[in-house]
This record gives sequence, structure tokens and C-alpha cells, in this order.
Amino acid sequence: MVVLSVDTSSPRGTMALAELVQDKIQILSEGSWQRDKSHSELITVTCEDLLNSANRSLRDVRGVIVGVGPGSFTGVRVGINFARSLCFAANLPIWSASSLRLWASQSPGSVVVVISQAFRDLVYFAVYQRIKNGPAQALVHPQAALIKDLPTLIPPGPFDLCGDGWSGLLDQWPETLQSRIEFRSSGPLEAKAFFSIKVEDQLSPISWKDVKPLYIRGSEAEEKLRLGLLKPVSRMS
Repeated sequence: MVVLSVDTSSPRGTMALAELVQDKIQILSEGSWQRDKSHSELITVTCEDLLNSANRSLRDVRGVIVGVGPGSFTGVRVGINFARSLCFAANLPIWSASSLRLWASQSPGSVVVVISQAFRDLVYFAVYQRIKNGPAQALVHPQAALIKDLPTLIPPGPFDLCGDGWSGLLDQWPETLQSRIEFRSSGPLEAKAFFSIKVEDQLSPISWKDVKPLYIRGSEAEEKLRLGLLKPVSRMS
């Protein structure tokens, strides 16, 4: 079964093509790109390049896995709309997963703290417990958290640390908290992560209509307004 994955919830967009046979995963091709604004100009071109690289066509694709955020409002929408459109047009099954859960799959440990960039003093935060031969459980569900509050949100005990939003924060954490970190990864999302969680979490396919973005904070404009960096436009009489 050939499956396509896509995630555009961060400035780094990712896409991969893999063949899944039961619990075995063979990456056929993968690509990524950096885009601070919209991913829409590159996502279709990348898909075509990956199919050509793997000597496959869209007719060979039997399903799509999409990361639904949290992340940039525009970025998340681009990936989801691409996946929804493809699955609608070709009548394909679709699987969706939090982008934070995707980060957690790259950790070898059982308890994984995931922190990714959000906006100014906010980060996206979640904690997962990975269970052998079973789906991961969210100990702390995805949320937007203030950077200063993170030390109080992390459960007791050893943990792994993943994501692209923690690397500049450790100096602010007490030594007792830092000493509990067993594994650290700030690298990009790996292609295998998408296909691994389909197997590990025993994800069931859903209709393209039911794929929803995971928005857990205001848009950038709304956050700027909250911080007093923007002023609402007065209504004209």
C-alpha cells in the first residue's frame, strides 16, 4: 500500500511517499522545503517531484496522512486542503494526526515532552506516554503555553524532549528539571514519523470531510491585538 504524507504546520514543510506492508515501512521518496509564509507555491510541485523520483503516479497512491497542527494558521490550512482535495478527487482514505504527536514518535523514551514554536512568549506544548504494542496516550493534551509556565506543566519523572521550540529555553529551567531529560531532539520531522504513528497508534482512516485543523491559539493578528501591538480599526460612520 503506497501512502503519501504531508505536514505544513511549521515554516518547514514536509512530504514523503512510503510503501506500507503490515508493520513494515519503506520510504520511497521524501522532500522538504522552507517557507515563512504560504506553502501553497511548493506543495504541488514537491508532490510531483516525489512521485517521479519513486517512479510512481497518483494512481498508485492508496491513502494520505496529514499533520493537522497546531501551527501557523495559513500553513496548517495549506497542507490540510491539499490532502482533502486529493482524497476527495481520488476517493482515498485519509489519516490525520497532531503535529506534536508526530514529533513524539521520534523519541525512544516512554514519556515525551514536545515543544514547538508558536508566537512570541507562547509555545505549543504536549506530553505523551508511549505504550508498547499500543497507541500513545496524551498525558497533557496539545495546548498553547507561556514559556515561563513550562517547568510547572511537565509531569514528574524522567522524560524525553522533542520539537523545534525548546532549544533556547533550557537555561531558564532549574537544574533539577534539566537533569530529568534523558533524550533531546530538536531536528526536523522525519518522514518515517508519519507512517510510524499510523502503525503505532493504530489510526483508523476518516473521511476527507472530517479532517479539521488543530487551532489552539489566536491567529498572529489576534495575538498581536491581544498584546497591544495592533489597534482595532474604528468603524466608519
